[in-house]
Amino acid sequence: MAEVFSGMLIIKGQGKDRRSFLSYTSRKGKPMNEPINPDKFAPSLREIQEAETPVEFELDSSGRPFRVRPVGEEWKEAAPPPPPLDQSYRARSERGGRDDRRGPQRGERRFDRRPEYQAERSRSRSHVAGDFHNPYNFIPAPPRPKTGTDLDDAGEEKLAGHDRYYPDRWSGKISVRLTTQTPLLVPDAARSRAHEREPEHKIYPTRIDADGKPYLPPTSIKGMLRAAYEAVTNSRMALFEKHQDRLAYRMDAKIGPIPARVEQRNGQCGLRLMEAKGVIGLAAKLPRYQDGRKLPKDKGESQAALRYSDGNRPEHGEAVWIQVERSRCSRIERRTTENPPPGDWQAGWVCVTGPNINRKRYERVFLEGPNDRFIPITERHKDLWRELIQNYQETHKRDLELRRKKGRQPQDYLGDKPGKTGWSRHIDGTVKDVVEVAVRTETGRSSRIKEYKIEDLHEGTLCYVELVPNSETEVAALIPVTISRRLYAVSPDALLPDSLKPAQTYAQLSPADRVFGWVNQKGQGAYRGNLRIGPVRCLSPDPLLYFEDLGLPLAILGQPKPQQARFYVARSTNGEAQENDISKEQAGYWPHKGLRGRKVYPHHAGLPQGHWDNPQQERTQQSNQGFFQEYLRPYPPVIENGAAKLNQDRTGFDLQRNAEDERRDDQNRSITSWVKQQTEFAFEV
Repeated sequence: MAEVFSGMLIIKGQGKDRRSFLSYTSRKGKPMNEPINPDKFAPSLREIQEAETPVEFELDSSGRPFRVRPVGEEWKEAAPPPPPLDQSYRARSERGGRDDRRGPQRGERRFDRRPEYQAERSRSRSHVAGDFHNPYNFIPAPPRPKTGTDLDDAGEEKLAGHDRYYPDRWSGKISVRLTTQTPLLVPDAARSRAHEREPEHKIYPTRIDADGKPYLPPTSIKGMLRAAYEAVTNSRMALFEKHQDRLAYRMDAKIGPIPARVEQRNGQCGLRLMEAKGVIGLAAKLPRYQDGRKLPKDKGESQAALRYSDGNRPEHGEAVWIQVERSRCSRIERRTTENPPPGDWQAGWVCVTGPNINRKRYERVFLEGPNDRFIPITERHKDLWRELIQNYQETHKRDLELRRKKGRQPQDYLGDKPGKTGWSRHIDGTVKDVVEVAVRTETGRSSRIKEYKIEDLHEGTLCYVELVPNSETEVAALIPVTISRRLYAVSPDALLPDSLKPAQTYAQLSPADRVFGWVNQKGQGAYRGNLRIGPVRCLSPDPLLYFEDLGLPLAILGQPKPQQARFYVARSTNGEAQENDISKEQAGYWPHKGLRGRKVYPHHAGLPQGHWDNPQQERTQQSNQGFFQEYLRPYPPVIENGAAKLNQDRTGFDLQRNAEDERRDDQNRSITSWVKQQTEFAFEV
């Protein structure tokens, strides 16, 4: 009979964010906390809502937990599914089988011999109607070999001066006529105005010249031509700034990081690893918030927080004594001496990160132990922490600015949707760590209060440590929260070949630098280009289409997010797309990989007649030969039973057509006109 073990099943998150963990003690007495797949559960555990459930389980041949079931319940193997008995099955049986080439028919079930997870993945994909295409693509930018042609860098001979005409060079001009194939947006930022009820929403007119015609700046034409010329000649990048720091990705939910505090021992600063025994997740849970949908800005902290006996709330970084019941703090007091109050008390440190998750009810107390490990801090550890915290702050800088403009604080809990919950304390760059540190004086030892920036790894910093597998002391990552970001191995700059990085000297000027000009981004030096764009004239008599009222609310246009490595990172320096079905970590910035190349936006092709007609008419949920009105921001969908309601033919959503203001906020912009397709411009090169 198989040996049965006891443990605690822990559920975190909801819906697609739901994660399961198993906490137990191994045969060697080591506390184990690890994620577990629900396919290892008994049916009675599949839909449980409790955050913690006592369970029993067995170990498979590789020593991994499986057959997880409630305490006292016997494991029952699931019966194999019965074969289908519908009419189509009988008909196939009478024919002596079926033709696999025709695919499964309505009411027919196909048995898949692949592993279940692969079959499930394929089934979920087959339900998606149509193909998904990114609005952009990449032109590979491989390393530039020396060819002995004009595609090489300038060296000492290829650079021509501007003081004379050269007999072996061309000079002249090209007359160009430009025709717009789609509507063209030329917003005039100087004449923009704010929406009356949504001040963060901007409304832009078209930039026009003295004749009332759209004004297309020559610099825009030159920039467009340079981008194309760079790609065709595989020249150096004109700009590649702010890509020297490593980027971060959000880790999968798991239990494993070790609570730690930065402390001084014998004059050396180090990480004290606090692996509390007898509590789930290696730290005690500190009651702090309420759980519900409509909560105040403090997420019910004023009512739910466990307090000191004097009525005050514990604050981040404070030394405390606590009593623990089932991994949860039941009483808490300030720790002002090394002698605990009478009773069963444990020493710890309060870690408060904020109401940053919708179902969050607890903060944490890191518990000290007599045998805590101590890892001396190196410059590498400081860099790991600094890079990650600065990445957090840079990523959410705009979010915090928008909150402050509206008179809201970063930690305010404004709702249970992402972006509405409170921001973690380490994301707010204005927050300081206030720490009481020990100092030596002429009369003995004393203490004083010091302030530190959160991105500095200093005495008193509370964090979580991830160790390299099979190592007791080698730190893989320092993170501020258990479900945190993790730094990729290298920066985007490290994956760009040196032959493609912006030129630093005249000898490094590539073809695009020599034709369009160059300015040294990191020092002195510039080269005037050999191509100029003359004034751009609009030739069409009626080039603008004007919109009524507050203009046309455009669909949300997201800014580039290089953190999404799956889009920007290539399999090698030749720019190939990465394999399907690899993890977020595997798809990241690693030394053996490269960048996809230069981003381009393919032209709209095969649009049906009238696609751009009547742009203010709401047609976003209607397909026109497979094309949608994707440029217009739709009305919000009707919500029914907590979900967006589909329209009658189930091809789109039923919309709240009276919610005009909800199409205009700080996420998008409106325009009062655009340049019509088939408008003609003329200029000289």
